[in-house]
Amino acid sequence: NAQERAAIAAAGQAAAIDYVWQDMADIVAESQDGVERIRQIVLALRNFSRLDEAALKEADINQGLQSTLPIVRALCKDRIEIVEQYGDLPPLLCHPGELNQVFLNLLINAVQAIPARGQIWVATAMRGGAITVEIRDSGAGMDEATLARLGEPFFTTKPVGAGAGLGLAVSFGIVRRHRGRIEYASKPGQGATVTVTLPMA
Repeated sequence: NAQERAAIAAAGQAAAIDYVWQDMADIVAESQDGVERIRQIVLALRNFSRLDEAALKEADINQGLQSTLPIVRALCKDRIEIVEQYGDLPPLLCHPGELNQVFLNLLINAVQAIPARGQIWVATAMRGGAITVEIRDSGAGMDEATLARLGEPFFTTKPVGAGAGLGLAVSFGIVRRHRGRIEYASKPGQGATVTVTLPMA
């Protein structure tokens, strides 16, 4: 009867049922978004690792970077914007998984160089018979003494316990095995630019 319906409505209002239902809808939407992010990261990790590709093979460097960036974006949260600009590149005969490891190391270093909010720019180009990958950040930058030691095993600018100083040393070694080079340009307070040059032949 009308009295019972009124009592049920009053109890619903007292329990804030409408708010609970809205809250449940928000939780479900956030969960679906989280699952989709996890799916994208897992796919990126699968493409990134390419553990079955030990032999040299022709690979798309742009695609390698694109498969690495979702992993890096997961570290950026909402504080760092990554801007991508890809050139028209021919396939490169290389070890794709190894080069993806280099790109990941360099990009993580760029993220860690930005203390608060900032940007990272990723660009590729074909220059003088070589592919170049440029990663530039708006971070703290480095002085000449630090630049001179980059790539030394166990040298790190991170606090004690935060890095072993091997990521860049491994990256330099991988790029050298591809007959290429890694070059840094930076000044304190003006960010850093790292350029990876990979010759076609």
